[in-house]
Amino acid sequence: MNLAQWVAPAPREQPRSLDLVRWGTALILLTHPLHALLHREDAAALAVAIAAHGLPAPLALAWFALLVQLGASSLMLAGRFVWQACAAHLAVLAVGIWILHWPDWYAAGGSVTEGHPGAELSVVLMAGLGGVLLSRLPRDGEEARARAVRRGLDLVRIGAVMVMATHPLHLAFDLEGIADFGQGLEARGFPFGVFLVCTLTALQLAGVVAFLTRRLVVPGAIGMLFVHGMGMILHHRLRWFAVGPGEEGNEFPAMLMLCFFAVMLAHWPARAAATASAGAAAGAGAGAGARAGPGLGPRARV
Repeated sequence: MNLAQWVAPAPREQPRSLDLVRWGTALILLTHPLHALLHREDAAALAVAIAAHGLPAPLALAWFALLVQLGASSLMLAGRFVWQACAAHLAVLAVGIWILHWPDWYAAGGSVTEGHPGAELSVVLMAGLGGVLLSRLPRDGEEARARAVRRGLDLVRIGAVMVMATHPLHLAFDLEGIADFGQGLEARGFPFGVFLVCTLTALQLAGVVAFLTRRLVVPGAIGMLFVHGMGMILHHRLRWFAVGPGEEGNEFPAMLMLCFFAVMLAHWPARAAATASAGAAAGAGAGAGARAGPGLGPRARV
């Protein structure tokens, strides 16, 4: 392993990383219909929002959307009809942005509108679903399939970090917000609260640059995982839902961290080096077999 593998690593584990995104996204989305089955008031509240837009049969539409999410998440977890399940989720989330979130953006943090969380969670979920969908669409040929997987991981990488970037960029120009955040950290026993806030904001911005340029991706991911892990402990705590049944919960940072970890896994230099070595060894073996002649090649032995 050399420095270049850390600075500009070539992603090698895209299928495994996208499988992680598939499982994690399905589980996060599954919590909403499962909670609604146990708490029928969830569907009633969704029906009120649907009725406010003049749509007919709001309660039936609410249950239809929840059951679509339940079925699509189950298919994604089972690895069956994956791209179709992702497409169904994308349709539900897009309509949900119009009905529930528009025009607000933030679902967490100091800029969230109380009682009306915004669209950012839905957008990062759509980035994950879109990446999985791209990788699972039917393709002809290994090269086309590999290209689709690369593009799927690129969508996860860029989509997740662009959603996250709105937070440090907003905070960087909000001096009052920095001061309030710093005072809140000091009230919890942390020294130099404003300095800590500036450091955390700088870590996030550095991660954004790393992900967008695909340079130092692993250190950038580690920094962002640290920031959002601390946010889950200090701010979101034991709450789960960020939209729907609750607000300011862990599902939003959990989805971001899922995407960041998957991208980090794909770009981890040790894995890249091991995969490259295995590929070189396989190529050398194939070349040796070809030079030995048809009678001694791998096909003849089988």
